[in-house]
Amino acid sequence: MFDPVVSLWSMTVAACATLGAIHLLVWFGDRRAHASLAFVALVAAVGAMGVFELRMMYVSTVAEYAALLRLAHVPVLFVTLSIVAMVRLVFGPAYAWLGVATVGLRVVATVVNFAATVNLNYVTLDGLRQVEVLGRMVNAPLGTPSRWTWLGVASNLMMIAYIAAAAASHARLGPEQRRRALVIGSGLVVCVLFATGIWTLINNAVVVAPVMVSLPFFGIVVIMALEVSRDLAAARRVAQELHESQQRNELAASAAGLGMFSWQAEGGRLWANAIARAMHGVGAERLADPRRLLDH
Repeated sequence: MFDPVVSLWSMTVAACATLGAIHLLVWFGDRRAHASLAFVALVAAVGAMGVFELRMMYVSTVAEYAALLRLAHVPVLFVTLSIVAMVRLVFGPAYAWLGVATVGLRVVATVVNFAATVNLNYVTLDGLRQVEVLGRMVNAPLGTPSRWTWLGVASNLMMIAYIAAAAASHARLGPEQRRRALVIGSGLVVCVLFATGIWTLINNAVVVAPVMVSLPFFGIVVIMALEVSRDLAAARRVAQELHESQQRNELAASAAGLGMFSWQAEGGRLWANAIARAMHGVGAERLADPRRLLDH
């Protein structure tokens, strides 16, 4: 029988896996693409959250539910780490101390989660209530909230403050930076705020519903996927323009009989056109050792 809940969460996890695989290949192709690596960590953690949530919706015992909820804090930690890393890479080093404080609070929350009798969120988990979601009956937790829950909430609120402050600082750098700050910053703030709010309501039994914070965090995945893809497209355009400029320079140099070379300090790579190679008797287009041309 078709289960829309399973389908929705499965599609979310599959989308995370697909996007993660694509950006992992991008990172393997260019190890300097740190944003792609941080994005891979983000989608892996959000996908893992989705798996835990789906499993919790259908377990039959309170003990199984409590164990899964405890383990679900591990991907939450990695979501926090990856979001802070991506904000740092996109918006620069401004207010980095807020990012460090965000991660620090989340680490403390994770330690308390595994040290507690039940988990970070509940002193006791008393039962599971069946609630209807998309026409299917799934589990919702019922228990006594733990006083340590504020650690996770504080970490999320600190993250919101970090995103807002870093985005505001970035926006002052120019029109394109202002666009990025508005799109990425506001999008991240809304998603993190929504995830924090919905979990707080569920944890305090204000709303009886299953844990489903992976869905707003998937919104972050979509936002960052679009921006990372935009950056990659821009980088490809720049590379193409540089290649075309190099070809034009080669044609001009050939017409004038000029030898040209360029040295990339990072990695010590040297490029020389055909005339320069002929002048110095060097056959390889890219020389492993620049001194072979310079000492000729």
